[in-house]
Amino acid sequence: MVDHWVTEYFSAHENRWVRIDAQLDDLQQELLEPGFDASDMPTDPFLPAGDAWQACRRGGDDPDRFGIFDMWGLWFIFSNVIRDCAALNKMELLPWDSWGAMAFRQDPDHHAADLIDVVASAIASGDLSSILGLYADNQLIAVPSTVFDGRFGESCDLFDNGNA
Repeated sequence: MVDHWVTEYFSAHENRWVRIDAQLDDLQQELLEPGFDASDMPTDPFLPAGDAWQACRRGGDDPDRFGIFDMWGLWFIFSNVIRDCAALNKMELLPWDSWGAMAFRQDPDHHAADLIDVVASAIASGDLSSILGLYADNQLIAVPSTVFDGRFGESCDLFDNGNA
């Protein structure tokens, strides 16, 4: 369960969400032979962070199977659920940007874990109203004007003079 990001867009022509993997270019598809069309992926090659969170919280999966490089575990999944919620609120950031409740290599406390249970459930259900409300009402998951760059241990300003 190595960390990987995919994108979805709504096709008005087909009246459905289409999942794409922009990372798998023609060369990678030829070398890796993924067994699916990267421009119209089925839902099963990758497990969304919210689904991984729910499986691990129920005891149905091992959090240490999820991550990348030297970063694995429940804290990693937790942070990606928050990033997914931000992206669904049109705040698309980098994989190493951190803020709010995120903690590097430290599992969330019970309060934060309970919050992410609710967020993961809202994302899994596709309830956009709940997703927007949870994000707007909670500073632990909403993206502030400054985030922490986990690669270099520095903070980064996202807004200049109030403009994105």
